[in-house]
Amino acid sequence: MDLLTPLLLQRKLLLILRASLYLEKQAMLIHSKPMNITGVTLVELILSMVIISISLTGILLTINTVTMNSVDPLLRQQAVYLAEAQMNEIMNLPFLEPSSQQPCPGIADKTHVCAYNVAPNNTITANDKWPAFGADLSNYSIAITVVPTTDLLSVPLGSALRITVAVSYGPTVTPIQLTAYRTNY
Repeated sequence: MDLLTPLLLQRKLLLILRASLYLEKQAMLIHSKPMNITGVTLVELILSMVIISISLTGILLTINTVTMNSVDPLLRQQAVYLAEAQMNEIMNLPFLEPSSQQPCPGIADKTHVCAYNVAPNNTITANDKWPAFGADLSNYSIAITVVPTTDLLSVPLGSALRITVAVSYGPTVTPIQLTAYRTNY
């Protein structure tokens, strides 16, 4: 029995030591500071909302400007198509008026090239010209000028006409102007 007593005592001491270590560890956990508390304060939240709203405002203004300016090329291209169509129509007419065989007798019957120069104000709207086109062309205006010219040096006087077709669309789009020469040959 004497031998068992030191062993039992040793075991008891180990158990007591373990229990004290466990209690010490628990006490440290209870009384220690919180390790990593995550979250956002109200000031940080408001500041981030302000920064995000300023950034979004700048981005949306840029997108708005790009969208507004992306329409201009479409309007310009449509104006080019209208000017080309009008120019082709005029260039396919005879140079001389059919009944009088004069180049510019002042008759506005659209049967010869010079007849387009005597139209009222020499300006028409695209909707008046092509009502069945299918698109709203009311904002396009077409100005036509047909004048005798001496720009072509090898062509005799009275045998050449300079035809100018200008198509405009409101104040934002630069007018499209086409110039062609028609001769009596």
